[in-house]
Amino acid sequence: MKKLFAILFMAVVPFCAVSAAHPQIKNVYVAKYKDNKQCAISYTFDDGLVEQATMAAPELEKRGFRGTFYLNPSKINETDVQEKDTSRMTWNQVRALHKKGHEIGNHGWEHKNFGRFSFEEVKRDIDMGDSAIIKNIGIRPVSFAYPNNTKKGEAMSYVKQGRVGTRTFQTSWGGKNKNNFHELLHENLNDSAWLVGMTHGIVYGYDCLIKPEPLWKHFDEVKALEDKIWVGTFAEVAAYTEERKAVKLDIEKRKKGWKIIPSCTLDPKLFNQELTLVVEYNDGTERLVKFNPFGKPFTVPSQPKAEKKTVANEDNPLRGKVINVIGDSYVKNHKRPFSEAWHSLVAERNGMTYRNYGRNGNCIVFDREKEGWGKPMLERYKEMSDTADIVLVIAGHNDADKIRNSADSLQMFREGLRLFCQRLKEKYPRSVIAFVTPWDVPRPGFKETVQTIVEICAEQEIPCLNAARRGGIRVAEEPFRAKYFQRNTDTAHLNARGHEYFYFTGLEFLKSIVNNKK
Repeated sequence: MKKLFAILFMAVVPFCAVSAAHPQIKNVYVAKYKDNKQCAISYTFDDGLVEQATMAAPELEKRGFRGTFYLNPSKINETDVQEKDTSRMTWNQVRALHKKGHEIGNHGWEHKNFGRFSFEEVKRDIDMGDSAIIKNIGIRPVSFAYPNNTKKGEAMSYVKQGRVGTRTFQTSWGGKNKNNFHELLHENLNDSAWLVGMTHGIVYGYDCLIKPEPLWKHFDEVKALEDKIWVGTFAEVAAYTEERKAVKLDIEKRKKGWKIIPSCTLDPKLFNQELTLVVEYNDGTERLVKFNPFGKPFTVPSQPKAEKKTVANEDNPLRGKVINVIGDSYVKNHKRPFSEAWHSLVAERNGMTYRNYGRNGNCIVFDREKEGWGKPMLERYKEMSDTADIVLVIAGHNDADKIRNSADSLQMFREGLRLFCQRLKEKYPRSVIAFVTPWDVPRPGFKETVQTIVEICAEQEIPCLNAARRGGIRVAEEPFRAKYFQRNTDTAHLNARGHEYFYFTGLEFLKSIVNNKK
């Protein structure tokens, strides 16, 4: 066999020099993250506080996640009596975390700051921490978190020996970021980055969250986006990243495909993560192949294989439901395909049948036929299919422009909206009907429009998602619009990033209204 070439994969850069040999294959590359996920997240917890074991770990486990717990072993209690420090874990709790698949890492025996102590003192602190963890859980920790986040001095080189990585960057969940989980997550998705979250306290202790509910809600959002996000321990993601940089692939031409011969210079006893090879075919399909960078050769078929699309779990309340969505350009999505819109993504990712009845420039109550934007939804609802499990109305932006603080227009909107709700209930007596308001647009008429939608929905016992208050769409901030809207001067139309940003809020709302209907 003639060897074609060998490539060292240092980044996610596909190669295309094989079209003559196998025209069906377009690109081949090693995925940046496991299973070709868009980004990665590692949840790390410092100092071994007992509430990390009693509160954080169970919440992670509920969602199938595992975290990394960095200990100061001198503070860990020998018995369940917690005779040293009632705020710290016991070794029994540490062993239980390890058995459940969480990573136990070294944070220094006594938390010695690398910048304030001599090399010998820090070296002793590192070694004693390792020894205590080996004694109590049976393995040497393969990652390390720097005490006080101080990364300098001679000990920097020493601590890296025999580890897959040390935590050189992180984002604190406490302090100023404690209420900013949603935006941090979506920035990470957009950047295809590795987010290393870190906290000490949950409800007490240094830089604690005080209220844990925002973190649990963040876990739910990540779970809902698990097709895009790899949640791995720090050691897992660090090992994958280093292997991906170091792996060398020799490729040989074969009759039915390519023979891939992997090799890697890292220590196979320390680095044990499978890598993901992405094979892209010219018909738009792709194949993911997991392989051991230290393992045997394998063959990549030249013919594409149809991959089954994963849909939501059987217990997902949205699966199999039919949803009709009517509205203005919030639904039609202005100049972009409506398939990018959050409501379309919810349907696609959760096994729903989706029907879009959006029309740019349309109003709920006011007729804009002469302007080219059509009859109001008050009349246009008749166009919708008579059958649906969910009827979702996302509108009001253009009505707000008509109202503009005019008492007469506002009253007309109120009466027309009430009639619209009644007509929908008559057409869909067995369906779940719900509304989503416009964002909090800083222009006359919008606050009144949003408030009226909320009030009439409450009166008609129709669920309403107040998007002016929920979902974090900060229309008034130009940098936010530049990132998440179709233009930085736009106040109505999210871009693809923006729809992903709002996705979880919409998903959570739709699941809740279907569950409440049961």
